[in-house]
Amino acid sequence: MAKNRRISHNPNYRGKKYAVELHERHRVNLRTGEIGEKLTDTQLAYRGGYEEARNDAAAKFRKDHPDYVRKTAGKNLVLKG
Repeated sequence: MAKNRRISHNPNYRGKKYAVELHERHRVNLRTGEIGEKLTDTQLAYRGGYEEARNDAAAKFRKDHPDYVRKTAGKNLVLKG
């Protein structure tokens, strides 16, 4: 593996990266905007499944916790209730 290759364990960053890669159907470096090699069908399926799982988990959490408000929310956020 190359030294300068960044592996992100941040789900937010990875979700954005996978969404762009699914749209472009190529590997994408978000920092530089470079478009790399074409993704295989297996890689596309993994990225699609990852995005679907994140959406399902978020929807379930919102359903189970309807009054949840992030503690780090900005001052301009409109609170429920």
